Amino acid sequence: MQPSYIPQPDTIPAPWWLFEVLGVLTFALHILLINIVVGGLLLLFVQRLTGKANVPDTAMSALKNKLPTLLALAITIGIAPLLFVQVTYGHLFYASSIVMASWWMLIIPVLIVSYYMLYIHTNTKNGGLATLAALLGLAGFFYIGLMWTNNMTLMLEPQKWTAYFAQRDGWLLNMSDPTIWPRYLHFVFASIAIAGLAASVVWSFRKKTHPDVAAKNIAVGLSIFAYATIAQILDGFWWLMALPRETMLLFMGGNMAMTVLLMAGILLAIGALVVALLKKLAVTVAHLIAVMAVMSTMRALLRSAYLRDIFSQSSLQLKPQLDVLILFLLVLVLGLASVWWMIKAVRRSEPKGVAA
Repeated sequence: MQPSYIPQPDTIPAPWWLFEVLGVLTFALHILLINIVVGGLLLLFVQRLTGKANVPDTAMSALKNKLPTLLALAITIGIAPLLFVQVTYGHLFYASSIVMASWWMLIIPVLIVSYYMLYIHTNTKNGGLATLAALLGLAGFFYIGLMWTNNMTLMLEPQKWTAYFAQRDGWLLNMSDPTIWPRYLHFVFASIAIAGLAASVVWSFRKKTHPDVAAKNIAVGLSIFAYATIAQILDGFWWLMALPRETMLLFMGGNMAMTVLLMAGILLAIGALVVALLKKLAVTVAHLIAVMAVMSTMRALLRSAYLRDIFSQSSLQLKPQLDVLILFLLVLVLGLASVWWMIKAVRRSEPKGVAA
């Protein structure tokens, strides 16, 4: 029997699996862009600390001017997976957001400040100001990531919501959850890896205009990706071991689909590491796409596994609204097409020899 403090879910206008598939796809696009922004800013910050900020044509310099635009795209695309979560898990997501409401609402002003810090870091000529802007921007992005991790885990553990009745100020967090830190660090390591690979991709477009440094910077970016991937694989095992025993066993033979996906994810991650060390850029990118598809699907299955005793998406009441669904899908496609057009327009607008 479902506890009384868990709200009743709303009806849905289309089959639940459609929202789940769209949620996985749009989340993968969103997190890819966020990873580039956060990882790129972190690596540029480290570059400043090591005194290489003024060295021309470094590997990470290829991303510096692109970070504000990429963040705008990430925020725009991020609306879609957030909406899909609210459609199928809204009664859980809203409740957990209320439990930690004060922390959660701070995300908006923190994001605004971090966005401005990106612009300052990109455009200022003052080295000290640029370093400070990068530090503040990173602090903001790390805060947002930690709060998001808290909410996504708190959503899966309704039994912890009862603490709200004794403390209704919205300052509750889920830091006692053993999966919080490995899950959070998985995002951090992924950001470093993907930013390094993104830099390599940018430099691959500059081989003709910068033949003297392109090959070296592609290799540097691939090395960053490889070493961060090692850390991510190790952290992934920590995350797996931190899961509740019943849920962990589902990935270790208890559920065939989840076990196969886990094995595929591990093998693909190792494959990405190997080809990155061999400096095979195109193959590394292909492995990354496959890894992200597998990991995003596993994330959705993990959420369902956590909630299996209290909620199933298949139990949602379907009230078809075909006209609304068609209009929504049309807007979604047009929105993604607009984003793609914006990316191409930005590339065309940059000076020759600089665009990537």
